[in-house]
Amino acid sequence: MSKKNNRAIMARKHAHDLALEKAAREAAQRKQAKADRKKARQLAATGEVKTKRKGLRIRKGVKIRGIKITDSESKRRALELLQSEQAAKVMDAEGPGAEGGEGAEADAAGGRRGKKKRGAARVKVVTKRAGGKRAGAAAAAGDAAAGDAAAAAAPMES
Repeated sequence: MSKKNNRAIMARKHAHDLALEKAAREAAQRKQAKADRKKARQLAATGEVKTKRKGLRIRKGVKIRGIKITDSESKRRALELLQSEQAAKVMDAEGPGAEGGEGAEADAAGGRRGKKKRGAARVKVVTKRAGGKRAGAAAAAGDAAAGDAAAAAAPMES
């Protein structure tokens, strides 16, 4: 009889797998309990839980915000740019109710871009003139339309 189909071997293999799964599950529970105890101890001592974060990893040859990463200098510039953008997002998230002194200092230092000012109305500016055979007719029609609009607006004002 083949060993791979032997019922006794399959039963032992299954029991062994169950034992390994149980040991792994218990180890994970012990590790989680230890982490919980550490968090509780930190929370009791300092009032906050400290977490470690790995830095942003940037590979050579990648372009970030227009900066191509070629050496440590370009990588440092890209990281500083990303950090300043993150700081700007945090400052914007604090909103208008936050202290104004910090935002003014950041603007003066150039670390934060100012918001775009929106005008009351947006007007489309035409920079090209109509050309071709019908240019005169189109201009006359445009003047007539402008005159009609002015006439229609005049009674509303009075």
